[in-house]
Amino acid sequence: TGVGSRLFLAGDDGTSGFELWVSDGTPLGTVLVADLAPGDLLLNFKAQLPSPHYRGPDAAALNDRFLFIAEASTGMRLWSSDGTALGTADLATTDWGFNTGIGLLGGQAYFVGNSPDTGLWRSDGTPGGTAIAVPDSATLNFGGEGPMVAAGQRLHLDGGYDPGAGTINYTLLTTDGTPAGSSGLLPEADTEYRTALGDRLVFAHRDATHGYEPWITDGMVAGTALLADVLPGLASSAPQSFIELGDALFFAADDGTHGVELWRTDGTSGGTQLFLDIATGLEGSYPRCLTELGGILYFAAYRTGEGSELW
Repeated sequence: TGVGSRLFLAGDDGTSGFELWVSDGTPLGTVLVADLAPGDLLLNFKAQLPSPHYRGPDAAALNDRFLFIAEASTGMRLWSSDGTALGTADLATTDWGFNTGIGLLGGQAYFVGNSPDTGLWRSDGTPGGTAIAVPDSATLNFGGEGPMVAAGQRLHLDGGYDPGAGTINYTLLTTDGTPAGSSGLLPEADTEYRTALGDRLVFAHRDATHGYEPWITDGMVAGTALLADVLPGLASSAPQSFIELGDALFFAADDGTHGVELWRTDGTSGGTQLFLDIATGLEGSYPRCLTELGGILYFAAYRTGEGSELW
């Protein structure tokens, strides 16, 4: 993870075990930050790659500091480092929980604490500035399998919510970092592939009358709705690989006629359309690895006779 002009990384020099290192891009400027798990112990980084479906990022840059989730003698905790041994410490008295990772909002980092103080935690990157922001309650609890994603002035993540029926259902939560500003967006939901489009969130969701289709929310219940029924009925267009580019969002989906192809939306139903039919007919080109660089969208796609190539 890059922080300013430096790169923080995990490495093993054969002596200290798997630990935190920092580099300025030169051999002399690549050094061990600290032996956080001394001796033969290995610092267990939660270093799996983030996924828009399964997990959030386990590391982030915040206020010129590197935040990361790792396990040492104190348990699985959120840590912070300025690139020096004295400036590296675990931030919270609670263990990290679930796969939500680290979410950034308003110059603060958020994460889900699992034990002993369960709920949504907030940190400015210092031990004194780290505390629980929204404790779990009888009607709201944080944590699930999907990532935490910021859109506008709100964070969105999985959790349990009881809108008043006496039963907590697994759903998509929204929060501004306060108890009063935290609630469920849908009565019950299994959402996937969350990505910000401006100050709104686009995600894949299935309800009683539609398969997995693109939905959109402004962070309020009244502003949460089906964006487009790409494949009408209970069948799913299975939208995935969402990526924001300018004022639009691109994704892969199957409308039942063109196969899995590249789609584009401006956040409106009328503005959600097939963008390019690369492999004509039902075959589909299966666009994947959508990546933005310098305002240009790059992706891999398949076409018979050409194989999988870069577009």
